[in-house]
Amino acid sequence: SGAGQGALRVNDLNQNVLQPLLASALGDKKLSSASISLNADARYDPAGESGVKGELQVVDLLLIDPLGELPKKPLTAVVKLDGSLRDNRAEIRQFIGYVKQGELLGGSFDVKGDYHLTQRGGQVEVLLTDLNQNALAPLLGRALGGKKLESVSINLNGSARYDPQGESTANGELQVLNLVVGDAGGDAAPGPLTLALQFDGSLARQVVALRKFDLMLNETPRARQQLQLAGNVDLARSNRVGGDLKLTAESLDLTPYYELFASGKKATNHVESGQLHPASAASKTEPDATELRVGPLVIDAAIKHLYLREIEVADFTAAVQIETNTVVIAPFNLTLNGAAVSLSATANLGVPGYEYDFKLDASRVPLEPVMESLAPGRRGQVKGLLSLNTAIKGAGVTAASLQKHLAGKASLTVTNASIRLAGQDSGNKDRGSTLTALWSKVFKPVSVLLQLPDLTQSPLEFVEAHAEVSSGTVKLDSLLLQSATYQATSAGTISLADPVDDSRLNDLPVGIALERTTAAKVHLASGSSDPNHYVKLPNFVKVGGTLANPDVKTDKLALSGTLFKAGSEALKGAAGAGAGGILGAVGSAVGGSSPASVGAGLAPAAATGAPAAAQAGSSSLSQLPSVSSLTNALPKKPSATDLLKFK
Repeated sequence: SGAGQGALRVNDLNQNVLQPLLASALGDKKLSSASISLNADARYDPAGESGVKGELQVVDLLLIDPLGELPKKPLTAVVKLDGSLRDNRAEIRQFIGYVKQGELLGGSFDVKGDYHLTQRGGQVEVLLTDLNQNALAPLLGRALGGKKLESVSINLNGSARYDPQGESTANGELQVLNLVVGDAGGDAAPGPLTLALQFDGSLARQVVALRKFDLMLNETPRARQQLQLAGNVDLARSNRVGGDLKLTAESLDLTPYYELFASGKKATNHVESGQLHPASAASKTEPDATELRVGPLVIDAAIKHLYLREIEVADFTAAVQIETNTVVIAPFNLTLNGAAVSLSATANLGVPGYEYDFKLDASRVPLEPVMESLAPGRRGQVKGLLSLNTAIKGAGVTAASLQKHLAGKASLTVTNASIRLAGQDSGNKDRGSTLTALWSKVFKPVSVLLQLPDLTQSPLEFVEAHAEVSSGTVKLDSLLLQSATYQATSAGTISLADPVDDSRLNDLPVGIALERTTAAKVHLASGSSDPNHYVKLPNFVKVGGTLANPDVKTDKLALSGTLFKAGSEALKGAAGAGAGGILGAVGSAVGGSSPASVGAGLAPAAATGAPAAAQAGSSSLSQLPSVSSLTNALPKKPSATDLLKFK
């Protein structure tokens, strides 16, 4: 008759046998203890019922690792199976199991189902109960970085039916309860979080109907926390997926879940040794063309309110259209803390390196809530209203392709600003950020020679920049940075190179002007009321080098000569030509030119597009203080010649 049966028994297969076999796979870990037992029976009857029944036990499984990240308590896992085959119908009567850490239960599962071998249809039911930290923590240790899974309970109740001749269905609910992830350092963890996913869909005539795919999060005072996805996906064509999907939500607050992963991270913009480190160079090889095999597929999104810490997004609408290898995002509109933001983008992924066309417009976006939400380490240092207009297109992402094909322009303005480059007032002692290090190199000679150590501590109040790129050159049309004590301006070109880090800064001139009251303190302007607000210093700074290694070049003689000129003019008027002649001779020796010529660099500063207070005007040295006050105010240490020592 061809019938038969068999049995398999394994008793206490332990670490003495397993450790030598698994040594290479375990690496630096050691199998301290384990005991595997198997008890299985099988029978076969071609005219009746065949079946298999058994139990597998893995007991006292304990691994030791040098870092001590794995649990100190042994794991236990038990699995039981009872299945049968009769009249071409395979049935899982029982497939259950559980896992424990020590005596603590880590979760259990129960699976039942059947499948008809000739009709090729079947159904399955899955029940997962309280899969928790006792089972998951050992598996997720390194994946969580410096965090620890303190508690979680995952439950799943789902069922599916497959009918190749009719409608197939799947439905169920997944719950993640009491999720708490803490910092290994002992910092307080965000409160327990929950997540629930309900799904209901069907497949008929090669069309997936997604009737329900609802995600529910912890409700907060700001949001209902329900996200819905629904629509159809067409699988009728063997080489392409199409359809239309809609993503909607009334209100979402992502803050608790963001805190789950962001907590404990020390926000910093530190760069070691004060060096400048821009983004790494582009790859030498273009990404391969991507064949999406999608389309037409349309995804529409509409979210009324979305919150993340202090960020508030309202009236978000977007549409993504995918056809063959082309992805189009339009429209993409939202308000960000009350400011309008719009974006459009097109990308052709079907060519190596991709082709892209990108536009972004933002009007008066408040920087403070954005920065304090995403970069809490800069809290209080960046405020203002950002307006941004960009239009960029190109082909390829390697440095060589950017040189050839990147084209576009960008304009940026920050008004009502308070931007602290050094960040001292907020307790951030970092001196290593790219912008701060570069700024220090530019202003160090000025602040030292003029004895104005707090010159750059005045936050920026206005920023404006306009630039365009084409034919491998970035043209900086204009740059204006303005605070209550100074203005800095620049314009010039940057030649793109391969790699991008080697792109050359073509001696960008940096113009510096001092606010009239500040200039009067060091006798570079009169203290009289003057409608012109800023006094321009001579041109003495240029920025060359590369993006990776900027080289700040300073003409220290021109700057020191200006200071001596101011002193000589004051003393000439008070003590006669003799004293003035002496100082003039010293100024000529240090500044490298006559008193008349070194003073020629002192001129009004103009700032097109800046607020009215930023408009600079002519300087006057006719109403200077008394000789004694000037003499006392002139720099004592360091001297002008000390400036020549700065690199």
